[in-house]
Amino acid sequence: MNERVARVLLGVGVPSAVLTTGFWPYLAFRSELPSRIASNFDASGTPDSSMTPLQFAFVTGAMMLVGIGLCVAVALSQRRLTRFVAPTVSFVGGFLAAMGSAILAITSIGQHGLDRWQDATLDPWGLVVVIVGGIFGGFLAGWLGSFIPTGG
Repeated sequence: MNERVARVLLGVGVPSAVLTTGFWPYLAFRSELPSRIASNFDASGTPDSSMTPLQFAFVTGAMMLVGIGLCVAVALSQRRLTRFVAPTVSFVGGFLAAMGSAILAITSIGQHGLDRWQDATLDPWGLVVVIVGGIFGGFLAGWLGSFIPTGG
């Protein structure tokens, strides 16, 4: 892969995939979500706090934007970065963006149709998807960041 393709994928492809993956289920199920959605669960999987769907989208969206911002910053960087900066910053950005996206998507899918946020359950497979999705997003972005020229 050449540097130009890596920069486009890191700066445009990753953000597009993250935003689409996270916000598509949210927008599709927004009208079917309860007025408050479970936003945190205790160790036994029982919800113990809630937010409005808009607040939840804002919090997870902020997480995605921080991650996307890191990826875009590396992609647009005109400076020669040290050997580990581009892949590391890209990994952190991809991880944060993918985690925020997965949390928003899984929550929207898992809680649509509920009448009360207290009825929500923590699906273990959803948790696996969130963790694996974050790690995969981080590795993908880090790999793309490794194609950005370094100064040493």
